[in-house]
Amino acid sequence: MTAERVRIEGWKAIAAALFRDERTVMRWEVSRGLPIHRAPGSLRSAVFVFRDELDAWNCGLGISESETAPTDDALVVPSSYASAQQPPRSRIMVPMAVGRILSSLPRRPRLAIGIATAILAIGSLTVIPSLQSVWASPGPTIGSNDSEANDLYMRGRHLWAQRTPASLQASIGLFGQSIARDPRNAAAYTGLADAYLLIREFGTVPDGEAFTRADSATNAALSLSPTLPSALRARAFIDFWWKHQDDNALAEFSRAVAVAPNDAQTHHWYATALGVVGQHEAALREIDIARNLDPEQVAILADRGLLLFQAGHAAAAVKALQEVVATDPNHMSAHGYLADALLSEGDSEGFLREGHRAAELRGDRVVQQLFANATSNYAKVGRDAMLDNLSAAAEAKASSGEVSPFVAAKLQAMAGHWARARVLLASARSQHEPMALAADVDPWVKLVSRR
Repeated sequence: MTAERVRIEGWKAIAAALFRDERTVMRWEVSRGLPIHRAPGSLRSAVFVFRDELDAWNCGLGISESETAPTDDALVVPSSYASAQQPPRSRIMVPMAVGRILSSLPRRPRLAIGIATAILAIGSLTVIPSLQSVWASPGPTIGSNDSEANDLYMRGRHLWAQRTPASLQASIGLFGQSIARDPRNAAAYTGLADAYLLIREFGTVPDGEAFTRADSATNAALSLSPTLPSALRARAFIDFWWKHQDDNALAEFSRAVAVAPNDAQTHHWYATALGVVGQHEAALREIDIARNLDPEQVAILADRGLLLFQAGHAAAAVKALQEVVATDPNHMSAHGYLADALLSEGDSEGFLREGHRAAELRGDRVVQQLFANATSNYAKVGRDAMLDNLSAAAEAKASSGEVSPFVAAKLQAMAGHWARARVLLASARSQHEPMALAADVDPWVKLVSRR
């Protein structure tokens, strides 16, 4: 039998393939045209589906967003990000082996969710090794004895460090393949978590989706290795930016630093959290430690510029960020930070140039077009009218869900429209936008509360 005509037999197996109960898939046969076949010769004929037909049905008809919202009990996962420019619209079929593995491991649901998340990130994966050994072997596992698994992990880390939508998506694939080779490799789960944490910032993946997957992968890593520094760091990042557990997260960052005092990434993420809560001196101290440990890491240098700006040192921030973009013109965050700082220094043309470049690198076509229009308007109407038009257009896009309310709030603040900025900021906070956590220290947005 060819791989294309693999049969999945029985309602139970079909339901497991779709990560739904049997009653739901029975209903879908009628309501959604689920391609069920029946063997002839009996009123109670056995049902089956061909896997290729199920794949086509799942991608073609799809499952509604409301039915696939990630929960602790439902493991339906959106497709991997085939395009760095646009979030996916279709969904992939989960490899059948994953369903069999998960169904055999009912006693560790949170770890199962983390492992599933890692494996399901690889849409093309068709052969999954048994995960029974995950619970059979005692003790934490940080690395892997499998040289290919380690090679996949290291390649993933290299791509992760580049921080582009395409490189982050590729790293997700490599980390997932590493996990498939060695399901006890805790480091690969933290790599996967870190990739999801960044792809929401440097790409266009929604926060909720990315944080949910990162959370599951982090849980898997900590279940395998409770003191793994990179997993402690990821847990602190998630608790701070997603779960809004500030005090707890800062304590977790401090613990991660104590466990691995020479880890630049931990000092880096600790610094940005400290900056958000207004501990500017401590934040700059931590980011300088990170820079000393890894002086060539562009992301550290870019966030150092942000922290200088948050601390009120706009001129120093501009200088630092201009050095970053000169060194790496493709680092998205540096361009975005520089745009804000340049406008505060009175450089409207620089603001428009850097804002457009940041949106371009992020793959955010909506914001990119907003800045393109604003650039055209600036030459005709000047700074104030340009900001009026840009902020109004951003608010309209925010109302349709195409632009972050926080971004729209910041643009309204830049235009001096404090009442509109307050409304949008309240919306961002009600939606638990991670960026809204920085409202009290963002040099533009914090002006809203003072007016």
